[in-house]
Amino acid sequence: MARPTTITQDRILTAARTVFLKQGINATTKEIAQTAGIAEGSIFYKFGTKENLFRVAMEVPPIPEWVEELELLVGTGDPRTNLVHIAVELIRFSQQMIPLFMVVYGDNPGAPMREVSPGKRYALQSREKLARYLQKEQRLGRLGDCDVEVLTSLIFGACVGFVMDGITFKRPQSQPEIETFAQNLIGLIWNGVAPQNSTTP
Repeated sequence: MARPTTITQDRILTAARTVFLKQGINATTKEIAQTAGIAEGSIFYKFGTKENLFRVAMEVPPIPEWVEELELLVGTGDPRTNLVHIAVELIRFSQQMIPLFMVVYGDNPGAPMREVSPGKRYALQSREKLARYLQKEQRLGRLGDCDVEVLTSLIFGACVGFVMDGITFKRPQSQPEIETFAQNLIGLIWNGVAPQNSTTP
């Protein structure tokens, strides 16, 4: 006798996230069930309602992993290499979060900010922590005498803009493309922010 298939929450959540990101809250549980390869009733058994499934599937982590890592990078390793790494992780995170924010909060990063939505507030908090990281590196002499706010805007804005280009033109960026963009971005910026004793080319 064949063993019964175990329907896990992760399986349902993965399918729900995929469908919700494409269709928003108007997606049906039938479509989610078909994507997951399960009976529609299993969704209600596990989550009760479609609204509850949406809330759980589209939940935003309280602190992005790349932001948590910033404190560990202060004063360690090569500062230019660290900036490239931060740019790569920021792009990868934005690829996941921007579509989610657009679905959950109706956010458009390029739209006028008449009020600070939860999605934009989340982005602002991440940007502030990046600025604090850069300030600490500057105090340690690992960055030169530059305007940290401008540097933060250059890195954050360029990375988010890169992701938005991919979304707007429906052209997903590959990992090699992300890494090349990050290296070129920091390469363009580095001469203006490198410490005076830096020998990094």
